[in-house]
Amino acid sequence: MGERYPIPGLKATWKVPSRRKVAVGRLSSTDIRLVDISVAGALVESVPNRNVDVGSRLTWELNGCKGVVEVRNVREEDGRAFYGVSYFSMDDDLRALVNRVVEKVRKDHNLSTQWERRVF
Repeated sequence: MGERYPIPGLKATWKVPSRRKVAVGRLSSTDIRLVDISVAGALVESVPNRNVDVGSRLTWELNGCKGVVEVRNVREEDGRAFYGVSYFSMDDDLRALVNRVVEKVRKDHNLSTQWERRVF
């Protein structure tokens, strides 16, 4: 994987299998926080979901751009879950956004203000 860079405050959503027994097979949109990011994958923080495991492929959305990630690692800590993911597929807009974010973060680790202003 590429070198990962910490990225404070970057939020996205992904579609995960429902945790409710009556909704088996349905997907629900869940907020996620990107902890760090690279051109090959990311570390994502979210609520634990027993239906998301190594090998799961999930659709995710960042700033209106969509893609699919594959879960490579899962770690639970203090009621939160951390998922190491690699990009499985991305639309061109998401690929360009990820590349801009990584390029910007390489140059300046104080990304939160720039992200809030959407300077990418």
